[in-house]
Amino acid sequence: MKQRIYYRIMKVTQTFPVILWLFFSSFLFATYTHAQTIKGEQSTEGITIFKLPTDPDQMWELTKEGTDSGIRSNGNYPPIWEHPVNTGTIHNYIVNLAANPRVNNIPLQPGDWMGGFYLDDNNVLRCGGSRMWTGTENVMITLFGDDNMTPEKDGFDFGELIEFRFFLQQTQKEYVVSIASYHVQLGYVTNGRWYPLSLSMFMDMKAVCAFDFYIQASENPTCIGNQVTLSAEEFVGTGGPYTYSWSSIPEGFNYNIKNPPPITLNVTTDFFLTVTAPNNTSNHQITLLVHDFPTANAGSDGTICENEIFNVSGTSTNAFSVLWETNGDGSFTNPTKASTNYTPGPIDKVNGTVELTFNAEPFSPCQTGASDNLTLTIQSLPTVDAGPDMNGCETLPLTIEATSTNYSSVQWTTSGTGTFSDPNSLITQYTPSSNDITNDVTLTVSVQSISPCQTTTSDNMKITFIPPPTCSAPTTIRRCEGTAFNLNGSVTNSSGILWTTQGDGTFANPEQLQTIYYPGPQDIENSGTQVTLTAYALPPCTMPATKVVSIIIQQLPRILTFGENTDFACNEIPLQLNAEVTQYNTISWSRTGDGTFNKTNILNPIYTPGPNDKTNGFFTLTLSATSKVPCLTGTTLSKTIYIVNNPTVEINTPSNQLFCAELQLQATANSYDSLLWITNGDGNFSNSTVLNPTYYAGENDMDTGANIKLTLVAAPIAPCLAAAESYIYASFKRPPSANAGNNATICENQTHTLNGIAQSYSTVQWETNGSGTFNNPLILNPVYTPSDADKTAGSVALTLTAQPISPC
Repeated sequence: MKQRIYYRIMKVTQTFPVILWLFFSSFLFATYTHAQTIKGEQSTEGITIFKLPTDPDQMWELTKEGTDSGIRSNGNYPPIWEHPVNTGTIHNYIVNLAANPRVNNIPLQPGDWMGGFYLDDNNVLRCGGSRMWTGTENVMITLFGDDNMTPEKDGFDFGELIEFRFFLQQTQKEYVVSIASYHVQLGYVTNGRWYPLSLSMFMDMKAVCAFDFYIQASENPTCIGNQVTLSAEEFVGTGGPYTYSWSSIPEGFNYNIKNPPPITLNVTTDFFLTVTAPNNTSNHQITLLVHDFPTANAGSDGTICENEIFNVSGTSTNAFSVLWETNGDGSFTNPTKASTNYTPGPIDKVNGTVELTFNAEPFSPCQTGASDNLTLTIQSLPTVDAGPDMNGCETLPLTIEATSTNYSSVQWTTSGTGTFSDPNSLITQYTPSSNDITNDVTLTVSVQSISPCQTTTSDNMKITFIPPPTCSAPTTIRRCEGTAFNLNGSVTNSSGILWTTQGDGTFANPEQLQTIYYPGPQDIENSGTQVTLTAYALPPCTMPATKVVSIIIQQLPRILTFGENTDFACNEIPLQLNAEVTQYNTISWSRTGDGTFNKTNILNPIYTPGPNDKTNGFFTLTLSATSKVPCLTGTTLSKTIYIVNNPTVEINTPSNQLFCAELQLQATANSYDSLLWITNGDGNFSNSTVLNPTYYAGENDMDTGANIKLTLVAAPIAPCLAAAESYIYASFKRPPSANAGNNATICENQTHTLNGIAQSYSTVQWETNGSGTFNNPLILNPVYTPSDADKTAGSVALTLTAQPISPC
């Protein structure tokens, strides 16, 4: 066992606060300068040091945080450095931002690493502490001392000289720090050696490299079958010329150029690069890791009972990780283990099957994983329900329907002496014996489970037997229209009653034996209907008892109409009445005027208006009808009839006039039912049924110029029969039309002869929006000569205008 003369930090109780207080106090200064010569260099700098907490407990937490982060890899820890052992005894080296850690004059980049190295028992340099460089803050490298409780040397000895190194992510190589200077102040170690519970601060930190090339791979690691490109990259150069030598293990990659051709790898391969220049040589080696695609085998399908768990045991190769998944709601004991247990969830058990998937994820950068499925069948335990207790209908067979799940066989038994149609079926018929009807019975259904489950489940139901229903009510009831019908029925052995109707009436309460029926309009129209009393059976009896009651309704008399065309009476013509009346005994006519009926007790008398009727312009007739037995109420209907004259009509527009294309007509008319304009031409009216329409002349009307007859007919108001009409003659002139012809293109030194067309015009005139001239603007085909301005504009619009011929 090795013997050491110092203690780990976790064991120190008195020295720690004193030493660390010196550390805290040094951070209270804002800026200062110092000078120190190390290996022939002197550094005089102004630096800024951030203020840190002065409480010892707070400082211990900060140191612990720095210790943890110093040994923690962020995924880019130098692959050629081993991870240091946290022995608990530390020496902290602060790397100030002002120290500018660099290789030659190339600053470290965020993500690069720095570490301190010690000699182990075999005189091999090993990493005793490291820290990633952020480039934005001071960092602290925590270096660990040797643990005197272990047989091997796993840290720094007291006073051991520290070799600091950089590791650059860009080159994947390390560089020895050869130039360094330290902050000088009481409590700081400045000789580059390791001491327990000590603190140092770099003020300058530099590795010197005369010549350096490195291998750059397009990807590392890679996936089997992927193509990888390697290149020799210059980090520190001399300007050349350079020679290159490539080799590999396994052999086969031998080139002497800077950028060898791409290579497809199927196995992990070590690549070696040697670059030489006059008086300089650089070597680099990388291992290019090749990952194969994973395979996965979930194992065989399985079957369990719902109260069991299922052991899965998947196998895989070339897998970075494995994961069991389910498409159900069960759970794995540990889904990231190849062999684990699966406990089905409630939904799994309901579904009866679940698919379990074994996934094998590839190593990066391979993208294709592997998966395999197995189907787990979950056999549920049996359930059975004989159904609710039932009532049987005397000696009739009783259908019973049990429900069951997950069963292999069924057996019915009875406490009575009846028989089953099929005692081994869930749905069967039970025929009771006379003894069963007297004493009631209990039926039991038992089901056996399906393998691998092994259990028997049973359920019971009780049957009670009852008689069928009966009902009675009056056969016929007669009432007058407007009277309600009182109904009174009786029933036995009924679970409920209901009055229904074939008509459209309503019941005061259709579920009461004694109720009132109110006939509807259709009932009254049909002179009655039928209502039915239904007595429902007690379950399981299903056949109801019914009684039909005929409802007879005597309608009151109805006066439907006084006859067609009886809204008006013509001044000189007697009025023919033709009334429609139903369900009456007798009728009689009366009037308020001084006219006379030829008869007053028939449906179709003739009424002749008297002098006062004509003077008043109207009269009122009344028709009374008495009812049939047993009704006592009659019906009366009165109607006021207005006296009208035959129609008159006159067209006010002058006749035998000449018009331009259309004519706004003016007319007056009286005592008419409707109007209709008629023409013997080919024109049309804007509305031929109004008093003052517009007439639009047709092509023939305008071409011939003939007199067109326009007639207005006024139809009489019934019962008047004589129509009235009036007419005029009119002739029409077509309005002018003009067509300037097609667009044209001419050369600037040309004129253009126009070919205008015009109809129904008195004169024509050509105009231009330019400044050219017509040889005669008042003819249809003049010659147009463009002006210079027209030529400059490039186009001109020529307009032909046709003036109308009166009256247009």
